[in-house]
Amino acid sequence: MRTNKWIVVAIGLLSFAAQSGAEDKKVLIDVRRPTVIAFFGPVTQDDLNNGDTDEALSDFQYSAAKAGPKLKSLGIQFHELYAHSFRVRVKKKTVTFQSGKVDVGYYFVAPGKQARIEYGVMTDADLVALCRQYFGLPAESAKP
Repeated sequence: MRTNKWIVVAIGLLSFAAQSGAEDKKVLIDVRRPTVIAFFGPVTQDDLNNGDTDEALSDFQYSAAKAGPKLKSLGIQFHELYAHSFRVRVKKKTVTFQSGKVDVGYYFVAPGKQARIEYGVMTDADLVALCRQYFGLPAESAKP
């Protein structure tokens, strides 16, 4: 009976180690200033053969490539991830975000602010405008 007890303990420890290892492999974003995390779930070749997924991914990447430098110039940290989940650390608190049914969107966060999640693909202009609003930045001035 004593052997069975040790087997149960060993299985429990291995299970915990496997869960901890999986948790450690999730990307960790350390937030020290206004931050946007653009996320898109991993896709397979079959997914890409579906015109909707291929188009959504293409639009997502295009907008992220254009928005990234604009956000950086505004002092906003920008990350582009291809994952179903990731971890976010603000000061000493770490949370794990899971995308759920909609696997594409944007996670806005800054120290002292409640995180905001927007699902779907945004244009670079819409993303920058939402960042200005969420992070309390002045509106872009009209160019003459």
